[in-house]
Amino acid sequence: MRKTANLPDMPKEAYRAWPIFKEFRRTPEFTIAYREIFGEDFADVPEQNTITFKLEFGQPTGGPALGQGQEPKPN
Repeated sequence: MRKTANLPDMPKEAYRAWPIFKEFRRTPEFTIAYREIFGEDFADVPEQNTITFKLEFGQPTGGPALGQGQEPKPN
């Protein structure tokens, strides 16, 4: 890591994104080396292509709850 960090084809984002570093990122050695090389702590954030949804289900607003077998009325 220390040998490749200053190569033009090895930006610091590569250490976060490249799968080859996946297990190494979990080690104290990685954290220490990253701080020494880049002068900042490595923040382990979710991958950029991960999408998270928060769905909340509740009673519809604007009227009573529909009973079993009832259809919603058009507005």
